[in-house]
Amino acid sequence: MVGAVLACLLPIAGVVTALSIPTPSQAVVVAASATPTQLGRYGGTVRVTGKVQNAMTCQLDLLSKQPLPVVYSGQSRPCSSGFSARVVIGPNHSALRRTIAFALVARNKTSKFTSHFYVSLAGPTPPTTTSMPAATTTAPAPSTQTVAALWPSSMFNTDVQSWPVDANSAQFASDFVTDYETHYGSVGINTQPLYMAAAGQAKVSVSVAPGCHSFTSVTGDRLPIPDSVDLNGSSDSPLVIWQPSTHTDWELWRVSRLSATGYSACWGGKLDTATSNGIFPYPYGLSATGISYLAVTITEADIASGAINHAVGIVLPRCNFSVYPADRGDCGNDPGQPAEGQWFRFAPGTQMPSRLTPFAQMVFQAIETYGAVVTDQGGAVSIEAEQPSDWAAEGHSGADPITASWQGLQEYHVEIGRASCRERV
Repeated sequence: MVGAVLACLLPIAGVVTALSIPTPSQAVVVAASATPTQLGRYGGTVRVTGKVQNAMTCQLDLLSKQPLPVVYSGQSRPCSSGFSARVVIGPNHSALRRTIAFALVARNKTSKFTSHFYVSLAGPTPPTTTSMPAATTTAPAPSTQTVAALWPSSMFNTDVQSWPVDANSAQFASDFVTDYETHYGSVGINTQPLYMAAAGQAKVSVSVAPGCHSFTSVTGDRLPIPDSVDLNGSSDSPLVIWQPSTHTDWELWRVSRLSATGYSACWGGKLDTATSNGIFPYPYGLSATGISYLAVTITEADIASGAINHAVGIVLPRCNFSVYPADRGDCGNDPGQPAEGQWFRFAPGTQMPSRLTPFAQMVFQAIETYGAVVTDQGGAVSIEAEQPSDWAAEGHSGADPITASWQGLQEYHVEIGRASCRERV
């Protein structure tokens, strides 16, 4: 599916920059998180912990500008392998739920590394209303947890603006633009099903499809797949299930529904979202690179929150083998092309084009800060997003945030060029 909502990004694609992933000798934040991650409307105290490597000093930064008090120490202090701090967060007097963003910055003599994590505060309790009893429903509770909040230790939540530029950046950026121009002239949106499983979700059987290798020793053969799952019917037939109560991410490939209580799949994997960096151990997972789709896919919750606080997964039609963070790939030998796992961002100082849709604005800002990482090879340049039908299936009403953020444009619309972009997007 070829989309139009990002077509306006093409005029600035020439200033996209390929990045060199930090080497193990550089300072690295392996994990950073707050406990608890959610507070009531009156705030409270959270404990921040971090695991670092090759670091000399660590510093806690407050990224959010919120109308509520946050007390913490922002002083840099020595650290070699671990970091611990206490943060006191005041009450939330607004009518909205608030998410507070923090960064743990690790430094040594030659490098620094930043990892983000988040704490949310509830808004005021809505007034009680009286109504006629509603019919019983088994639909899961709507998901409002963003990707970044779900993966506190993911490397894909890292600010990449200070990362070094790859020596082949100019060539890779040129190839990126050529692929865009020769494959439909538009950036597509590759949507796939992502479903949240409630804590009490009944488990159904998942068997290995005929002719496929077994993977259930890793995923288990009974998974909490909601009744409302809507498979997308593609040749890959992917399915991502995540369960906040067990902080688990299951990702399956070539899924078929066999019955109301059973599915089959050809491959898959399982990750702990509380501790994983967002990469499946070889050879498990869904993507060709081992990179978790849940960690880099734009979700309905991301768009509803007003920001995509993580790297964006992208698909390219041509690529050359694979590089870290990919731990595998399905690209052949195509010298001069970027590899699967290659990270991109916009060059510093790149101006956001005017009149972009809200969706495209959020994507631009995400790529500017967190970058875009090549997760797979496909028939066109496209980005990874949650399929719109998930919104209603999870119990929400009204237009889903992703579709609403396109402002009337369709993902398959291919007639948006540079001129019409100025008029319509």
